[in-house]
Formats: sequence, structure tokens, C-alpha cells
Amino acid sequence: MGSLRIYASNAVLEMYVKCGKIDAAWRVFNEIGSLRNLCSWNSMVMGLAVHGECCKALELYDQMLGEGTSPDDVTFVGLLLACTQGGMVKKGRHIFKSKTTSFYIIPKLEHYGCMVDLLGRAGQLREAYEVIQSMSMKPDSVIWGALLGACSFHGNVELAEIAAESLYLCLSLGIQETMSFFPTFMHQLANGMELQSSGK
Repeated sequence: MGSLRIYASNAVLEMYVKCGKIDAAWRVFNEIGSLRNLCSWNSMVMGLAVHGECCKALELYDQMLGEGTSPDDVTFVGLLLACTQGGMVKKGRHIFKSKTTSFYIIPKLEHYGCMVDLLGRAGQLREAYEVIQSMSMKPDSVIWGALLGACSFHGNVELAEIAAESLYLCLSLGIQETMSFFPTFMHQLANGMELQSSGK
């Protein structure tokens, strides 16, 4: 009976999170009480992160650990997203490192993507590029796209060209996708050059 209840409660919790009804999600989360499992925690952490409640997401993670629930790879996506949304670079670095050193969770594409996005938004473009270079798997178009977007915003034409070329290679598996990518690339690169020339 307990397993059916937690399954139903988690489904309702996830529904509220996806609809952006965080207060309602909190109520369900608290009602679950001692029956909360990792899915419950992950849904709430992710929901808080996505909807800008970054500090609350990190606090909830600490509570989760305090109650004896160990995180998984999904948990860390939510935590890194929270750090990205809140611009907490130092905290994000610590969380990314602890994932491996404390919980022996091997980084996946999603985790690397979050780190590239976090560092890129903060203007730490060279470090974001170094994260990509350190990856144990091949970066995908999402990761190169995140770096390209950050380079465009911060006006780093040199790294933008590297990111754009790598993104082109990722997308070249589909001719139609590649063709549609060119206007976006040219627009982003032009924006970067304008920012650089204006000294921003």
C-alpha cells in the first residue's frame, strides 16, 4: 500500500513541478513525509532549480543528505542547474567535483553541459572550453551550442569560431540541420564581433 501511495504522490508532485505550481508541489512533498524516496527529492530539487528558487534547491539537497538519501546523476543535474540559474560558479564547481569524489558518480553529458553553461554565463569562457576538452566522451551539439551562445554574448570571437566549427561537425550528420544552422552561426558570430569592437 505504501509503495502505491508514494508512486501516486510522486506523480502528482512531478505534475505540479512541470506546471510551475511550486507551492502545490511543496505541499505534496511535505505530505509524503517519511515515505519520500529519491524520486521525490529529485523532482523537488529540479522544480526549485528550474523556477529560480536556487538557494532553496541547494538547501533541500542538504536536507536530503541529512535524512540519509544518497543522490544520483539526476540530482546533480538539478543542483548544477540551480547554480547556473543563481550564478553560483564556486558552488557549482564544488558540486561537480563532489559528484565524483564523494559519491563516485561518473559525469555524463548533461553534467558537462551544465558546467559549460554555468561557466559560460559567468564569462569564464576559457574555463568552459577546458571543461569540454577534459570530457571523457565526445561533446554533443548542445554543449558546443552552449559555448557558442556564451561566446556570442561575451564577444569572444576566437572561441566562438572554435565552438561554431565543432557544432557544425556535430550537425553535419544531417544536411538539413546543418543548412539551417548557418544563419544562426553567422548571426551569433556577428553579434560577438560587434560586442568586441564596442569594447563590451
